[in-house]
Amino acid sequence: MESTDLMYTILSLATIIFILISVIVYRSKKTVESDYNKKMKKLRQLLLKGKLDRKSFLHIRDNLKVEDLFGDETQRLDNMLEQKSIDSETHNRMKKILNMTFNEKMEKVNLKYNYIDLNLETKNNNIRFPS
Repeated sequence: MESTDLMYTILSLATIIFILISVIVYRSKKTVESDYNKKMKKLRQLLLKGKLDRKSFLHIRDNLKVEDLFGDETQRLDNMLEQKSIDSETHNRMKKILNMTFNEKMEKVNLKYNYIDLNLETKNNNIRFPS
């Protein structure tokens, strides 16, 4: 084996390694952000610019956490139904329970930051009295 053959082999391997590393770096930067992360970035920017006070930031952040958790759990329930791990009756019951716990957590967050529950009016409008 001559030195030129060795040089061509090393150059071709170095080129392949460089291309692979470039692809890995490109794909790592191209990762998809979740909606929660996008909203949190916007919130942080608003807080840093002074357009949002600290109390409102914390309230919205906690609401986003609860909503994100609710979305994840709802997706899991739907996946379980699609995979037929649970039947539709169980899915409906678990979804109702999930909705109740979501509402409770949202009320706790609102009480924690002394925000009036603006959904109270809509809840009262949904109540139907027998005629």
